[in-house]
Amino acid sequence: MAKLKIKRKSSLIVDLILLISIYVFLFNYFKPSLIFSNTLTNGGDTGSHLYPFFYMRDYLVPHLKLVGWSQGWYAGLPMFQFYFPFVYLLASIISYIIPATISFKIATILGTFLLPITTYFAMRILRFEFPIPVVSALLTLVMLFNEGNSMWGINIPSTLAGEFCESFSFSLMVLFLALLYKGIKE
Repeated sequence: MAKLKIKRKSSLIVDLILLISIYVFLFNYFKPSLIFSNTLTNGGDTGSHLYPFFYMRDYLVPHLKLVGWSQGWYAGLPMFQFYFPFVYLLASIISYIIPATISFKIATILGTFLLPITTYFAMRILRFEFPIPVVSALLTLVMLFNEGNSMWGINIPSTLAGEFCESFSFSLMVLFLALLYKGIKE
């Protein structure tokens, strides 16, 4: 029994060290000085996502709405009727505390930062034993840093090119699928 406790404790320590290492690596790649600078982000379609963000912040959130009709483009369009609004909502709420440009950048990279930890917890929920959960979290870095495509989503190039909602939803999907499987089996 004592050996089992020591084994669990040592595997938890290894997990923590490797998870911290993942985030040190990510913060080395995404420089905090740039994330927290009061500048606009741009690249690919990201610049065009600023308008929906400000529309959410300046009109929809004050009116307690998630969708609305915007006159800003063309003859108007249904804003967030066909687009995932949660990341914009999160960025909008955060922008009441910190500058909007910074909250938008945080929301943009949130999916990238969530994927390793949600994958780790998904593997734990599925009851995989050490080292599978932490190795799975480490392997998400391979997918995140894959530069072979910049428009299919999930990886960093596509996230920074404007597919940050997909990146965020993918990180939650991994956790959801683990919970769904657990719910079906139990």
